[in-house]
This record gives sequence, structure tokens and C-alpha cells, in this order.
Amino acid sequence: MTSTGTDWTRLFLIYVIEGGTILIFLAIALKLILRNRNKFTLALSGYYFSYCFGFLLNLIYLPLRMDPWVYYLHVMAIFFTIFAFVFLLIFNLNIYTRIRVKKHSLILLMAIYALSILLILTIPGAITINSDTSWTPLWTWELFTLLSIFVLSTFIVPIIILSLKIKKKMSTKSLKRKWKLHCYGIYLSSFLFMGGLLYITWNHYVFRMAWVFLSILMIVAAFLLYSGSAKGLHDQTEVTKKSDLIKYKTRLFSVSIQ
Repeated sequence: MTSTGTDWTRLFLIYVIEGGTILIFLAIALKLILRNRNKFTLALSGYYFSYCFGFLLNLIYLPLRMDPWVYYLHVMAIFFTIFAFVFLLIFNLNIYTRIRVKKHSLILLMAIYALSILLILTIPGAITINSDTSWTPLWTWELFTLLSIFVLSTFIVPIIILSLKIKKKMSTKSLKRKWKLHCYGIYLSSFLFMGGLLYITWNHYVFRMAWVFLSILMIVAAFLLYSGSAKGLHDQTEVTKKSDLIKYKTRLFSVSIQ
């Protein structure tokens, strides 16, 4: 696999698409935690903050020409975009179960996820980015395959399953309509993330050019997640019956789900 250098698609994707996404994600995250700071808002805002930090690192290292710092910054940028799904998983778990997870257990779980991601990303020879690649990251297909399997099995599939189970437990159509937006946001963000991995790995000009414009949908996914969970459920006035499985009622998400 060869490299095309820092072509216009990469410049446009990072400086325009990701740069604009940082501002929107940051605004949503701040709105969440300023409205009410609890385990739900912290988890959901963590998703947006983690993505912001990953995109910000992309903006920082793109003009740099310092080996091995560019490699380290690239790895950490990918790490934080993957780690964002940890917060989304925790958010859905908080809604689905009424069992209170102890803080030290949560920290341990996040540490295990973080270590696993770093171990995969730092496999020797899996990522090359230096003057020989025109400072463009060069991934092996083995890394793409391993990372895809890990993210799908550990984050994306469990998050989707939890979201569908939560929707099934809702007793009113209005609540289900709101939560559907959240589910659509998960589907879209997952699709865009997997496509982003392929964008990095596959040096195909037509695909890379098309993907740049598809990446704009990242903003749509962000608003779907927010509207379907935080904003949607906050604005919901209906309260359903309590359940032995789910009891979800806070000042921000003022609803119990059957």
C-alpha cells in the first residue's frame, strides 16, 4: 500500500469537517454538563469531549514534521475517537440497569478498555507515519481488521443491543419515537467511525473523495444522539410505570421507563 501524501481530501476533512465538528461537539457537551451534572450527563458529554480531543490532536499534528511525535499524536488521536464509545456504552448501561456501579469498578473497566485500545494501536509495524509516507498515516490491513473486530464486538454491537432493549422497555409511543432518534444517532456514528478507519487504511482516491463529504453527517449523528436522549427525554412530560428492570428518573432525564 502506498501513500498519496497530504492530499486535499485529508486537509479538508481535518481542517474543515473535523474543525467544525469540534466546535459543535464542544457546545453540546458543555450544554449537557452545565444543565445538570450527574452520571448520565457526564457519560454522554464524555462521548463528545473524547471525540473533540481526538479531532483536536489531528489538527495539531497535521502540519508537524517531527518523528516520532507525529506518530504518537496520531495514535492518541485515534485512541480518543475510539474511547468515545466507552462513554456511550456507559451511558446506555446507566439507563438500562438500576444497579449502581461503584466508582472504582467503573475506573477499572475504563482502564481495561484504554489499555486494550492502546495495545492494538501500538502493535509494531501496524502504523507508519514519517517522512517516507509524506507524513500521512499508513495502516496495515491487519490492523484495520483487528481494530474493526474489537470495536464492533466490544462497543458498537453491545451499544446497539442495549439501545434496542431500552426502546423495547418503553411503554409509550412518544418515548419510543424520541429514543429512536438516539438509536439512529448510534447507527450513523458507528457507520461513520468504521468508514473513517477504512478511509485511513484504503488509499483509494474515489472513496477518499466521497468519504470527505459523507463525514459531514457526523454533525447529524451528534444532534440525533442529543435530541433522542438528553434533549428528547428532558422535554418529555409523560411518565410511565416503574419497572423492576429499569428505573430512570433524574432532573435531566425526568422519566421512568417500563
